[in-house]
Order: sequence, then structure tokens, then C-alpha cells
Amino acid sequence: MPTPPDFTTGQVLTAAMMDKIGLWLIETKDVTATATIDFTSVFDADYRGYRLMWDYTQNTTGADLYLQFRNASGVIASNYFWQWGGTFVTGTTAYWAGWSQQIVAQSNTVIGALCAAANRTSGWLDLPNPQNGGAAYGHGQSYSLNANATYTHVTINGGILHNASTTRTGLRLTCNAGTMTGKFSLYGYRN
Repeated sequence: MPTPPDFTTGQVLTAAMMDKIGLWLIETKDVTATATIDFTSVFDADYRGYRLMWDYTQNTTGADLYLQFRNASGVIASNYFWQWGGTFVTGTTAYWAGWSQQIVAQSNTVIGALCAAANRTSGWLDLPNPQNGGAAYGHGQSYSLNANATYTHVTINGGILHNASTTRTGLRLTCNAGTMTGKFSLYGYRN
């Protein structure tokens, strides 16, 4: 058998062959000038974890990218924590920016580096078993070309925590100002 996903055209793919492919695209959102993106009813027992990837342009003003989980009742707006560290460039000098952390429960969590108006940001966030009740963790990285006129090439690395007893079914992405245009994709890691 060829190693997935190097299959031959027309080859019949068995369930056993398909199960060896580890990362599956669940859903992609191509958005134009939107401030909120929802992935609803996407967490289930078929996957043991998820990867969220993004590449977008901040349209009207500088903003960070935020995440909130969803459950059967809608958006969960409590019990989020985060720690992110990163680097940036000012002029021709690179700096270690230290850590930004939120240890008091918040209504959402930062997952993306500040992006100035008309500039791009990309990144990823891995979420092991977010559908389980109790604590859900995530870790990832984000990169923005320009945060503002002074800070460029902003990179952040870190993680998030959501502590709630509810069963999470999906997620919501928002920017804290303005709108976004780009692509957001959610992948699942097969069991």
C-alpha cells in the first residue's frame, strides 16, 4: 500500500487506508470584511485534537485576534486565560518582548498578534481535545508584518486555557476592532 496521501488515481481507498491520514480538513471560512467567524458543531469523537490556521488582512484598524469556545447554547464568554511571549523589530533592531499573560478570568482569549490596518497576520493554534468538559488547552504561534508604524515583524508564541465544565462544540473568532479579510481553516487530528 502506498503511504498516504500518495495514492494512485482511480485507486479504491479502504477505511483502513483513509484512517492512516492523520490531519483532516473539517472546514474553511473565506471571509471578506467580517469581524466574527463561527465554526459551529465541529468538535466530536472522530478527532483527538484540532488545528486552527489563519491568514488574513486586518482591514480598517489595528487589532488582535481572539477566540471564544461555543457549546450547545452558544458562545461561552467566561474563564479564559493566556500567556504569550514574542519578538518584534523596531527600525533595524530586533527585541524580545517578554511575556504577556492574563491570569484573571476573561471573556475571551488572545490567539493572534497585533496586526495594523491593511497588513497581514498568519498563525496556528493546536487544541488537544477541546470537546472534553473541564480544562481545555491550546498552544500556537502567530506572525504579523506590521503592528503599527513602530513595531514590525511581530511574532508571538504561547498558550491558552479555558476552564469550564461544559462540553465545547465549536469556536468563534473575533478581532477586537475593525474587520478581517482572509482564510481561516480548522483541521482535525484523527483518533
